[in-house]
Amino acid sequence: MTTLSAVRLEGGLLSFDTVEQILRGELPGQQPADFGLDRSRSLTDEIAAVLADSRRLWEVFQHRLQRLSSQDLATSDTREWWVIPLLRLLGYAPHFNAQAYWSDNMSFAISHRMDEPADAPPVHIVGIRQELGRLAPSGRPRLSPHALVQEYLNRTEHLWGIVTNGHVLRLLRDSTFVRRQAYIEFDLRAIVEEQLFTDFALLYRLIHRSRFPRGIADAHECYLERYYRHAEEQGGRVREHLRDGVERCIELLANGFLRHPANQELRDRVRGDGSAPPLAPQDLYRQLLRLIYRFLFLLVAEERGLLRADALYHDHYGIARLRRLVDLPAATDDYDDLWQSLRVLWKVLTTEEYAALLGVPVLNGELFHDQDLDACTIANRDLLAAFRHLVYYRDEVGRRPYRVNYAALDVEELGSVYESLLDYHPQMDCSGAIPVFHLGHGSERKTTGSYYTPPELVQELLQSALEPVLRARLEEARRMAHGEWQAVNREWRMVEQLFKEWLNAERQRLQGPGGVEASNVHRQGHLPAYRTPAEGGELRADQPAPSRSSLDPREHRGGMGTSLHSGIHSIPSPSQREPDGAGDAPAHQRAGETPASGSDVGTLGHSTATGQAAHVVGTQPPTAEELAVMWSQTPFAIRYWLLAQAAILSLRVVDPACGSGHFLLAAARRLGKELARIRTGEDEPAPEHIRAATRDVITHCIYGVDKNPLAVELCKVALWIESNTGDKPLTFLDHRIRCGDSLVGVLDLAVLSKGIPDDAFEPVAGDDKSIARGLAKGNRQQRGGQYVLPFDAPAALNALSALRHQMDAIPDDSPAHIREKQQCFEESRSTAEWRRAATAAHLWTAAFFQGLQPGKTAITTAAVVSVLQGNAPAPTVHAAAEEIALRQRFFHWHLEFPEVFAEGGFDVVLGNPPFMGGLKISGALGTKYRHWLESTFAPFGGTADLCAAFFRRAFDLLKPGGRLGMVATNTIGQGDTRESGLA
Repeated sequence: MTTLSAVRLEGGLLSFDTVEQILRGELPGQQPADFGLDRSRSLTDEIAAVLADSRRLWEVFQHRLQRLSSQDLATSDTREWWVIPLLRLLGYAPHFNAQAYWSDNMSFAISHRMDEPADAPPVHIVGIRQELGRLAPSGRPRLSPHALVQEYLNRTEHLWGIVTNGHVLRLLRDSTFVRRQAYIEFDLRAIVEEQLFTDFALLYRLIHRSRFPRGIADAHECYLERYYRHAEEQGGRVREHLRDGVERCIELLANGFLRHPANQELRDRVRGDGSAPPLAPQDLYRQLLRLIYRFLFLLVAEERGLLRADALYHDHYGIARLRRLVDLPAATDDYDDLWQSLRVLWKVLTTEEYAALLGVPVLNGELFHDQDLDACTIANRDLLAAFRHLVYYRDEVGRRPYRVNYAALDVEELGSVYESLLDYHPQMDCSGAIPVFHLGHGSERKTTGSYYTPPELVQELLQSALEPVLRARLEEARRMAHGEWQAVNREWRMVEQLFKEWLNAERQRLQGPGGVEASNVHRQGHLPAYRTPAEGGELRADQPAPSRSSLDPREHRGGMGTSLHSGIHSIPSPSQREPDGAGDAPAHQRAGETPASGSDVGTLGHSTATGQAAHVVGTQPPTAEELAVMWSQTPFAIRYWLLAQAAILSLRVVDPACGSGHFLLAAARRLGKELARIRTGEDEPAPEHIRAATRDVITHCIYGVDKNPLAVELCKVALWIESNTGDKPLTFLDHRIRCGDSLVGVLDLAVLSKGIPDDAFEPVAGDDKSIARGLAKGNRQQRGGQYVLPFDAPAALNALSALRHQMDAIPDDSPAHIREKQQCFEESRSTAEWRRAATAAHLWTAAFFQGLQPGKTAITTAAVVSVLQGNAPAPTVHAAAEEIALRQRFFHWHLEFPEVFAEGGFDVVLGNPPFMGGLKISGALGTKYRHWLESTFAPFGGTADLCAAFFRRAFDLLKPGGRLGMVATNTIGQGDTRESGLA
């Protein structure tokens, strides 16, 4: 596939393996007769002849282009002199569509169909100077060429279609249920000019008319659909074999490290010998998993082109070079230079100075933090043997190996690999001279409630929980766009920042070379005239509508871009936006006049008649009054453009049992695509715009909690892959994706002021009843006595929230800023307010899980009150609480996410509860959980309903009070019964 330089597979429509099988003629329909040729005719000769004819057509077309104005999109010439003749060479008889198609009350102006029948598949041909992913300069149709065909396929019974501008050609399929853009793209210019025979051979074998259905009736039986189903089945096999490959890779790596002569200290630690701290099998397993996910992260990032490094990195440093070496027998020796080079790679990727030398972003985060294995070594033979299981898989025993396509691998697949590994338990055999590591069958998946959620169910939960909130927020943004600045600014803190950024960008544009201030001339193409309203629009001479106005947004859209959702018009980019005041311009601008020197109109077009000085944005921070004036003079379309962005970025989405991040990934993609639509003004933005928007969504909107530290790390890895833009470091996620038991902790800081409930001292198996009675009596007296003082939970929460907002204001665009965020996060958790609240919350919760026996340190209300008064707890009491908190992984929601709860709570809660189908609570631990649950919430009903009732109540507390919030949970039962309490 490295030879196919002019072919791009986006979104996994077909796998690389399927494409290679097509090229080799191994799949059905690849014989000469299948293309309508004589059986004696060589298919290779036919392809070569068509390529030669295509070259001649291209040369004629290029001569035609030279005669056209550079402003001409060349639509007619592209169709008549290039694309249609090319399609005829490929067996088509293109038929022009005199009328647009209609479906679901929408018009689709698709130019052609593949031949005369009315239900023939669509072919949309535009001019070579029009990009497939962008709207036409005229604004009509309202969709980009790519989006037009994709939307038509999604809304009709057609499955396959083609869109091309003559430069590139894309093969599309109905993608109603696909999470991201999926297509196969051919660079026609490169193929023809450079005579890329292999690339053209694939185009011929895949795009020939015989590959498509004749019409709708046979759509599911055409060759393309067969290849698509084959790729899907192959993808499922890849997923299963990748799990097996990761398992085998872990064992080979572990034993390779253990048997290397230089790793004596590692062997001693594994056995528990020597002075070094012992290394348990589970700890070694965690380090091996982190190493594996370094490999997987880099394989995905490099194959997707997310690491925009120079050739030196790819040839001598990147992980892809190991893929080449696994096929070279000479590389499998007993030296360790490959591992040492990987240690250099970890250093390069985590050091700003070295990363800059190779043109790669700094990959910060726990994934690349130093660990014990980094200081060990492993022979090339063992490293490559292990790595081979990540590179290849075998469909069946004895068959040829297939390469894993990481470029098309969904990030969720990494989560499924992780969750399958929970079925294993690391074991160490230390009976021999060299310890032997292997994975035995375990029960961690069952005891932690970790299950892979099918994508179909994830999408259903998003539809029921996220979509209603998103629609409501965008509708609220539309309403606020009619309102005054004061009302807007009180609602979403993000708006002011976006508004100031836009004002500053406009100042630079208007004051730059050729701008308004430089020329005072409104030139067509640079500043579109205000006086020509867009179709269906109307210019208004008065001020923008006041709050609660019922004016249609189109009344303010004159010249403001193309219509998107519900008549709203967004502004694609600063270079395409109207200048400030467009659509609501002052009188002299509406009359086409040039403002005289000394005019009372400020730089940004707002009047200074009120006595306020004209404000030049960027010279000094605008005051609240100046912002209000600027807002009143900003066109409605820009108001909505800013507010809609803020509406999305102000959403707070949480998964309280996030696992590997399946739900959070889906939510980030959905919000990221909507944000990209608003920013670009395109219904189908380019993948790079979606990725950048998804990065912003992950930075501002996504929260997750899981009890398993490995799951937390993998969730971060998945979000990093999805948000990696290639030119920025990994986003800072430590404060958003947290490790802890989301079911156990203080869910409301106000309970601290009431002291520890007496239920915490109910004796269970193993407790001394007399000790329990005495402690309960003393605790009751403390709660009713002079010790209990009111705890101002709101004030504490607001103080913690202010620190988080300072941290969130730091951008994620440089390693220095990432380090600043890390430092700010650590400082926020070391303040007196945070330490006092966290210690009190640990004490309060630990009281329910402490053993009540003679001689043991007891935690009572007096300890909680002492901490709330600012005193340090007794060392023994503090140590006991911390030990229990660490073991049970207490999670106090208001302390971990203060910025969320200070503003009311989460907007959307998505979850796959880690307990299904009922719960049998037994044993001392289970009873203590019951005591904690019943003391935290109102009493629940029967035992079997305890978990379900608790989760509903917990989600109610996570939802925002008085604001729109939605909850969706996966309640499909697994039919298991727990004996040990909530896992």
